[in-house]
Amino acid sequence: MTVMLWRQVAAALNDDSLHDATRTRILARGAVQLAVHRTPWGQSTTPEDVMAVAFQEFELLLDRSQAEAAMEEAGPAHG
Repeated sequence: MTVMLWRQVAAALNDDSLHDATRTRILARGAVQLAVHRTPWGQSTTPEDVMAVAFQEFELLLDRSQAEAAMEEAGPAHG
């Protein structure tokens, strides 16, 4: 799933024809993946972590509910 996600992220960053909500959802899932990998061992990734990564890496402003939704979509192993 990870390779497919990063292909979708790359496409979302480069495809202007994507609907904004679709682009946001894909990039938010990518931000969850990055935030999880950057969270120190033994700590939980927070919505704030996801929001920060989304902005730093994708110039995407997520609100808390969007970050939480992306974390939920990613599953229990990612949040």
